[in-house]
This record gives sequence, C-alpha cells and structure tokens, in this order.
Amino acid sequence: LPARLWTVSAGSPWIRILRTAVKQNGGTVIGHAHGIGGGFYKTDHLSLVDFQACSKFYAYSDDSAKGMAASLSPKMIFQNSAPKISVFPEMQEGVREGITEAFQRSKGSGAKHSKPVKIMHVGGVLTGENQNFTVLLHGYLQADWYARLWGKLTGFGFEVVHKPHPDNKRYLTEEFIAGCGAQIEERPFEEVFQEADVILFDRPTSTTFATAMLSDAPAVLMDFGVIDFLPSAQELLIKRCAMVQGQFEDDGRATTDWAQLQDALQTAHLLSDRTFADKYFSVPVS
Repeated sequence: LPARLWTVSAGSPWIRILRTAVKQNGGTVIGHAHGIGGGFYKTDHLSLVDFQACSKFYAYSDDSAKGMAASLSPKMIFQNSAPKISVFPEMQEGVREGITEAFQRSKGSGAKHSKPVKIMHVGGVLTGENQNFTVLLHGYLQADWYARLWGKLTGFGFEVVHKPHPDNKRYLTEEFIAGCGAQIEERPFEEVFQEADVILFDRPTSTTFATAMLSDAPAVLMDFGVIDFLPSAQELLIKRCAMVQGQFEDDGRATTDWAQLQDALQTAHLLSDRTFADKYFSVPVS
C-alpha cells in the first residue's frame, strides 16, 4: 500500500476502501476539490463523501476552503477525524492554469444579438436508478420540466439548444428532445457555449457552470431551492448571473414564473461582475 495517497471524491466504494486501508496502514490520505469545488453552498455531501478516511483536503481557493469548512459536519465523518482543509499552492496553480485556459478561450463571448435569440439549456444529472447524496429532481420530473421549459422558450421565440450531461444520453432520446422543440448539442460545452446568446442552468454544481461564470457569457440560473447558498456567495453570484425561482405545483411538477424567466433571459447580459468566480474558482481576471 502507498504511504501517501491522493484521490478525488470518495463516492466510489473502491476509493473509500483504498483510503481506509492506507490510513489503517499508517499512511496519509489527501483528498482534493473537483468539479466546481463546492465551497459556495452548504452541504453534507462533502462530509459524507469527500472527507471520509481523509487526512488532508485541498480546495481551489481560500474562500472555497472556508466555505467547505463551514459545511463540515464531524458527526457525519465515520472513518476518521475531520481532515484539515486548506489550499495547496502547487495544486492551486495547476487548477488555475487549466481553468484560465478555458477562460481565455471564452473571453469575448457574449450575447451576439441586442435581444437574445439562442438559448443553451444545460441539463443536470438524471438519477435513473442511481443513488445520490445531493438533492436532485427525480428523472421523470426533470424530463417533464424540460418538456415544459423548452415548449415555453420556443413559444417566446427563442431557439433552444439542450446540452445534456454526459451521463444522460441513455435517458433522453433525440426524438424526445426534438419533439419538445429543442435541438441537442453533444460537443463539449467549452467548445460550443460561445455560440449561444444566454446559458440557462438548472443547477450550479457542474463544471460547466464554473466555465460560464469565468467567461462573459450571459447566464441564468433556475433556483429550485435545493442548493443552500452561503449568503455572502449568493450576494456575489446575483451580480454575475440572473437567478429565477423555481416552484413545485401540488402534483410535484416543476414550474416557474414564466414572465420572470423571459425577462431574466433578455436582461442577463447586464450582469458581468466576476467577483464570485474570482473568489471561489481562484482565477485572476484582467
């Protein structure tokens, strides 16, 4: 067994077993942030998954590390004491270079028209038969929401492009997407999001959201109340990304104030403050 082990999420049982074995053998286990990092909202997911059997944990930035520490729940860490959370400069620079490259690629991307024409809807993970510690809409509710959303957007006169999560190809067929009035885009998000006038997200917990926030692409976030933002983070986020409240009808179907969503899509280009991205993704902006 290694004396020093680096891993990403311990969500996989095999990674968790390896972490535990290394620790029990007297080794050091180091975890590190992945995806968006998770330091800007409160969640037990980090304690249940990422912090298990972990000696140290490295975050992208100081603010991200502080946010993760605020979410830490020692009573949910079963296999060891809580890890020390900090920023590792060497790792931070490596992450910085990768994200900065994406930022430079997207710099200058903005609304192509005075009024938005093309909306790219970025889909979240569909649960299918999988379990997930984070709160997600059930797959059939998401599919119903997508159908309602795309129908409304096309009714407003927008061209709708759906960028599915890579894991969702087996759940949503091209026929379903086309039948609801949208087009499907399967190229990597980083290569195509500049082609849209506005990016519409259902959740802020994917790497695509970080990429969009680091660019100057107009963006709108649907907030169904499943993400508990740190107040200080949300205060910064709404200066960069329009937020529209989602709701649930009596029968559980997801909906929203459609007029508010239409207005947010049309005015999203007015929000351009990148302080949120600077603080939580640690990328210098010039």
